[in-house]
Amino acid sequence: MIEKLINEIKIYLKDNAPNLTEEQKSRMYKILNSSNPNFLGYGNKHSDIEKFVREIQNKYQPSYDEVFEIFKILIKSDVHDEKMAGIFLLNRFKKNLIQSN
Repeated sequence: MIEKLINEIKIYLKDNAPNLTEEQKSRMYKILNSSNPNFLGYGNKHSDIEKFVREIQNKYQPSYDEVFEIFKILIKSDVHDEKMAGIFLLNRFKKNLIQSN
């Protein structure tokens, strides 16, 4: 299930990335300012990524262990959007744990 969720997240992020001009890409990379030479950003809005992560969580209801494994894999990615999806997924799961207690 972990691989299925990761693949679904990656496909969504690629398919829903906006077509950015070279100027927009240049500006985005200046703002993100990564020292990683392989760094890549698709340009998805954080709110769109967070909304999709919410849908994934509601659809699959992953356990904490699964969410944590997904987070560990996505955070190692060279793609900014994938890192953010991992952070948002883990953050949503922690919010739900706090609210249920």
